Amino acid sequence: MLLGSNRVYLETTDLNLEKPHLINPKIEDPLQLISFHVDRSGSQCYITAVPRAGIENDEKIRALETIDIVGLNREEPGYNLVTERGNEFSITDFENIVYNILAADNAKDLIPAKRRDYIDSINALRGKLKKFVKPNRVFSGVYRDFLRRKNIEYESLL
Repeated sequence: MLLGSNRVYLETTDLNLEKPHLINPKIEDPLQLISFHVDRSGSQCYITAVPRAGIENDEKIRALETIDIVGLNREEPGYNLVTERGNEFSITDFENIVYNILAADNAKDLIPAKRRDYIDSINALRGKLKKFVKPNRVFSGVYRDFLRRKNIEYESLL
């Protein structure tokens, strides 16, 4: 079946039967198909929307179509979304929080006597992540994708 060839015409028909070109965020998580590549060139950071690694070819096509049609990597005079994402990401303390969580998580198993302290520290740091992953936060998908790739659960923060 060709991607985009099945259409649902009746409200009572199951939408899962459709093979749409675009990702529908109402019924599927875009981060299952789209990821964000962070590129640091000198002091500048660029974040590009890309198809998530390891997805099927049909899903990759859908991710590329969505990225293109929605304009997730658009460049307009005076506004470059790839650069704008990078600028926002660079000025936050987000990465430091993430790497501190990862360090505390590793240390909690290495130093059993301080395990409780490390767990408390992780919980406090996770609380700081809330502001980054809220759905109304600008570029929250970038932050969520970064956490997903670092195997840090964020859903409970929403």
